[in-house]
Amino acid sequence: GILANIKRKADIFYFDFVKNKKEMEEYTNLQEDQEIESLAVKEFSSWETLKEEEQVNFRVPKYIPKKMDFGKIQYLKIPDSGFELSRSYENETAYIRLHISAYGEEGKTGILSQNIEHQLYEKRIGDYVVTAYQVEGYILAFFEEGQTLYTVETNLEEEELEYFIEEMK
Repeated sequence: GILANIKRKADIFYFDFVKNKKEMEEYTNLQEDQEIESLAVKEFSSWETLKEEEQVNFRVPKYIPKKMDFGKIQYLKIPDSGFELSRSYENETAYIRLHISAYGEEGKTGILSQNIEHQLYEKRIGDYVVTAYQVEGYILAFFEEGQTLYTVETNLEEEELEYFIEEMK
């Protein structure tokens, strides 16, 4: 059912993202050095401007921890399948990185990972069933709504992460 799909995507993302983080960073750095003609990343300074200009809909954070600065929103439209976007919030000691992926049916994957040794919890937070992993000093949390996958990475305490997620509207 829906819970199994969310869990599968969270497990897949966890292992693709965390286990291969070094390779992904190297790949990302390589991509940044190359010019990608068909896909261009756009920057936006507000969620409202992004939603209006790109005609997309998704949940946005309504709660930002005190004294956190935020960067521009990085947005990438993926032809015929959806979009990817990310935004970071940070101060001298803490950070939150939000990544949102909207995908069409073709973007879904059927791979299921069984290794969940770093899973912190899976529980309902507000409107979402959230799966979280504790990884080397930070938490990765995942939840899904329709065909949109939300990923939050932070070094904040669990309670503050949960409130951040609960207040996404």
